[in-house]
Amino acid sequence: MNQEKIVDKIRKLLAKAGSSFSNEAEASILKAQELLAKHKLTMADLDGKQENGKVKEAAVAEFQRRPWYAGVLSAIIADNFRCYSVYFKKNGISKLCFIGRQEDTAVAREVYLFAFRVITYKAKEIRAGQDRAKGVALANDYIKGFLDGLHKKFEEQVEKNQWGLILVKDQDVVAVYESYHPKEAGPVKIRRSADSRLYSQGYIDGYTLETKPDTMQIE
Repeated sequence: MNQEKIVDKIRKLLAKAGSSFSNEAEASILKAQELLAKHKLTMADLDGKQENGKVKEAAVAEFQRRPWYAGVLSAIIADNFRCYSVYFKKNGISKLCFIGRQEDTAVAREVYLFAFRVITYKAKEIRAGQDRAKGVALANDYIKGFLDGLHKKFEEQVEKNQWGLILVKDQDVVAVYESYHPKEAGPVKIRRSADSRLYSQGYIDGYTLETKPDTMQIE
């Protein structure tokens, strides 16, 4: 199965759920990871090696004012698709890129953009009707919960399926990333309202996902 077919399957999977923001839609993220991981297992078994594309820097998004969750989300996605996320700032524009094998960055980009759209949509709903400061704090409660839940679900899925070695970044990817001399990211400080209900709602949306296998989508 070549790179184009993998990406096409992922795009169709995300597009199918893209019209709603239910648990089924969010489950697309995990199913995308499952598809990629299953593909790599198959290639290793058939060829005795991985037919990877070149290591590349793939542009994902540009921000004039980068929301705090963009960096956290990109790190979660990158770690689960054998990539690194990096940001470059020039002329007031912050540019997000993934660094990794071509097929990995292509899929990671699709998943990131989908997840970012889900978070942005729900945050906008929460802010509606609130004054600016309160609305931002309430939305941040939800977003923090969502990211924590998504991270936990990825973590458990990797452990359950024993994908640890599959998702390790290879040395060529590490070398390219280190050539950028990346700086360690500092702690993210955000305004929150300490609304436990919204945090819990976000966590559930990120974690309690549709996990029933969909053979038609995955295979």
